Amino acid sequence: MSWITVTDEEAMPVASPERQSIAGIKRADDLSDKVAEATETFRDAIRSSGQPLDVDGTVPLSLKRYVIAWAIWAFVSQGMPKVPSIQTEARKSENDKAEKMLERVIDGKLKVSAPDPNQTISHGVSLVRRGRRVRTDSFDKLGAT
Repeated sequence: MSWITVTDEEAMPVASPERQSIAGIKRADDLSDKVAEATETFRDAIRSSGQPLDVDGTVPLSLKRYVIAWAIWAFVSQGMPKVPSIQTEARKSENDKAEKMLERVIDGKLKVSAPDPNQTISHGVSLVRRGRRVRTDSFDKLGAT
């Protein structure tokens, strides 16, 4: 089983009208922070249950949907007034499932896949946060033969 990095784009695309409106209401787009927090919360649960971890910032692929659900609920509920069209029952239900899964991991009732020591290919994606400068000069010769 692979360990992966979950990104905010997978949770909710930056260009989506819903994300832009939530960020406007909150006056901040903190979804990437919520995804990182959810990832670390699940990693802490794995660690506390005595199970091995893979590289920093990754979770088992089997937990991806729960990390996303937990992060989205935090994004749409924390620091927001009650907005039923955004804080839907479906999202609340998915968050509740994520909380139950988190409890199962902490209690050791769910065994996660051990990292593959022979894996040489990373399935992770680096995330550049807004306000950070990305060096693009290394792309200048991309595709040149």
